[in-house]
Amino acid sequence: MQQREVDRLGDRNPVSIDVRVIATTNRDLALAVKEGKFRADLYYRLNVVALTFPPCARGKMTFRL
Repeated sequence: MQQREVDRLGDRNPVSIDVRVIATTNRDLALAVKEGKFRADLYYRLNVVALTFPPCARGKMTFRL
């Protein structure tokens, strides 16, 4: 994905792609990187824009976009 191309199984020619990845977790990935439980290179690629929301269990909340 980094080169904006993927190789399909059984095909000889790469296919051009344009994608955005949205990932979510309930874990502290910065801490996981420090502990060696999560890859640092993947963390820095995913952590371009960080959005933090409070847990839904804390009460009734409405998010407007």
